[in-house]
Amino acid sequence: MRLLGVLLAFAGSVGLVHSVRGTLQEARPKDVAFAILTIAATIVTLLGLGMAFVPGFFD
Repeated sequence: MRLLGVLLAFAGSVGLVHSVRGTLQEARPKDVAFAILTIAATIVTLLGLGMAFVPGFFD
């Protein structure tokens, strides 16, 4: 479970950086989609960190 948490945290962090950059740099229709993706990437990152560092997170 810990390896899965680390992988989720890493993937969420990469997605978070990409989506925040997209939100700030893209034009109007795309920035809304990147803003929604930012929220999803934040949730994935926090879920991965919880799985990696909190024992029995899903037990």
